[in-house]
Amino acid sequence: IKEISLSAEYISRDYRFVHISDLQNSANRTSDVQKIVDMIQKENPEFVVITGDLIDSYFVTNEQMKPFEDLTVPIFLITGNHEYYLEEGKINEVIENTNILLIDGMRIQFDELDIIGVNELDTIAATIAKVGEVNPSRYTILLDHEPKPEEVARASERGVDFMLSGHTHAGQVWPFGLLVQKLRYPYLSGLYRVNEMDLHINPGTGTIGPKMRLGTTSEVTIINLKPTP
Repeated sequence: IKEISLSAEYISRDYRFVHISDLQNSANRTSDVQKIVDMIQKENPEFVVITGDLIDSYFVTNEQMKPFEDLTVPIFLITGNHEYYLEEGKINEVIENTNILLIDGMRIQFDELDIIGVNELDTIAATIAKVGEVNPSRYTILLDHEPKPEEVARASERGVDFMLSGHTHAGQVWPFGLLVQKLRYPYLSGLYRVNEMDLHINPGTGTIGPKMRLGTTSEVTIINLKPTP
């Protein structure tokens, strides 16, 4: 568990939520998912965001998603590349008994926060054109699976306050992360400041391929937003 705190304009109280990503459910064991859900419950968040790749393979079942039924707070999900390995409609089928809401191409209001979800197959520009421009008087959180540098720049230019991503796994096995960062994702893992926008990249709550890491850590991120003094 990693905890970060940020000051935020346009809010009048503290908010506490969880960011997970790349759980790769079905490639990882249901018992692993239950362990993660138990960890999240102990942190008592107001809501959870999942920035893609919740599901890994074609044969995921409702039973493998059952641990999420224990979470009674809202869970906001966007698609990652692995969701598109599934047949059409499968993602909605396996989350139907949970509080998980797929928010691709949507703007959700949570009290003083606006949460915008970007479909993995879409761009930030197209998403904002669909949901409307960022409201400059509200704190806007944008969920986008891949932290492509051009998309990060676009989110910052459009007035997003906080962008959350995953996908990179921080390279998962050292020194692969150095190559990934140099060639593809300069924003690899952790918290960054991009102009006036904060960016957080979860290094993966699960793993892809071999169940191993070297020089990186799977993560459940606790995020505290506090009003700017």
